[in-house]
Amino acid sequence: MGNVHARGRVDIKKDGSITGDIASARISIEDGAYFKGRIEIDPTRAPSSAD
Repeated sequence: MGNVHARGRVDIKKDGSITGDIASARISIEDGAYFKGRIEIDPTRAPSSAD
C-alpha cells in the first residue's frame, strides 16, 4: 500500500497488487493483477540517455 513514482516503467505482474497512486512514463498491468488508485502517465519522466 502506498504511492509509486517511477522514472521509467512500472510493471504489475499477474500475482502483484498496488493500492495507491502511480506516476510513471509507462505502465503495464497483467491480467490477474490488482490495482486500486490513480495513474498519471508523464512521458517526461522517462530516463534520458544523459542519465
